[in-house]
Amino acid sequence: LCLYDGDTGIACARAYSAGAGKYILGRVAVRKPYRGRHLGQKVVRALEEKARQLGGKGIYLGAQTHAQTFYEQLGYHPCGEIFYDEHCPHIPMEKSL
Repeated sequence: LCLYDGDTGIACARAYSAGAGKYILGRVAVRKPYRGRHLGQKVVRALEEKARQLGGKGIYLGAQTHAQTFYEQLGYHPCGEIFYDEHCPHIPMEKSL
């Protein structure tokens, strides 16, 4: 999912099915000049709604630890131990749909 301001991509995220009603959310990003406008929340909520429409029961993600609070504010909770991806600490999180 991508949001645009004219021809400029300003926010994006992706979600895909992991089977059995579970979806994986990732690659949430907002260009720096557009941060603080709740665009990250908008793309996450839109993908959650699409997953629900497709029969999704839960959604999982690996959040960079500095973004954990962002996801907690959207109803996600940690579901495992910190792991490293590309030398960056991440925390597994999930949310029931």
